[in-house]
Amino acid sequence: MANKPTYEELEQRVLELEKTGTQRKQVEEPEERLKVLSEASFEAIFLSEKGLCLDQNQTAKRMFGYTRAEAIGRHGTEWIVPKDHEQVKNNMASGYEKPYEVTALKKDGDTFPAEIQARMTEYQGRSIRITALRDISDRKQAEEALYESEEKYKSLTNNLNVGVYRNSVGSKGKFIEANPAIVKMFGYDSREEFLKIGVSDLYKDPLEREAFTFKIAKAGSIKNEILELQKKDGTGFIGSVSAVAVMNNNGDIKYFDGIIEDITERKQTEEALRDSEERYRLLVENQTD
Repeated sequence: MANKPTYEELEQRVLELEKTGTQRKQVEEPEERLKVLSEASFEAIFLSEKGLCLDQNQTAKRMFGYTRAEAIGRHGTEWIVPKDHEQVKNNMASGYEKPYEVTALKKDGDTFPAEIQARMTEYQGRSIRITALRDISDRKQAEEALYESEEKYKSLTNNLNVGVYRNSVGSKGKFIEANPAIVKMFGYDSREEFLKIGVSDLYKDPLEREAFTFKIAKAGSIKNEILELQKKDGTGFIGSVSAVAVMNNNGDIKYFDGIIEDITERKQTEEALRDSEERYRLLVENQTD
């Protein structure tokens, strides 16, 4: 009959079991926390080895429609449309870690724009690739809407007979945008040439430009300000300028948008009319019975 363990032996065994349990808990708790973080992610996360999926999170299941059992063993390119396979394979093979865009492919055949970022890591003595895939449909729609808006703006401004511009802030403000009419108005050969000059190059008197900029910054906008402007060759003309200060979210000025109209002929006509009226008045006043 086996001897009963002594009290000291039982106490030692309990301590060993407690130690083993503590060690297991120390391993399991971080893994559990990582699992929770992974499942709560807005990104689809995949673990792969040599291109084959080892595991995925719940977001990947919701995003693509594959269960964990269906995903394991599949090659990473099966989540991507065929035209992007080569790019994905090359990035896997090279260990590429920067974000890049592809078109993702769901189980049901639907596609969506996606951004991928992956990283190699060591796990239990194996070289594992962790891949995060983001659905960027909203971002792409916003970019497309912005592009369409900009194209409409360009189409509109390019067909106007008045000059339209956008210039940066500062004493040496540079032009950011310019339509064909303003380039022609100031006698420059191309839009590219015009964008290289400073805003002050358009003014006969630099101080007048500084005063005008100050007024816009203070008031937020100005309409039909009459200014003396000059062309590339130094020829002066009279311009009617309207401008607005565009602010950022912090209330600081990002840039100025404006419209310039050459009103030299109008001013000359008005002056000629005034001269004519004055001559007629003098003629009437000096006329005898």
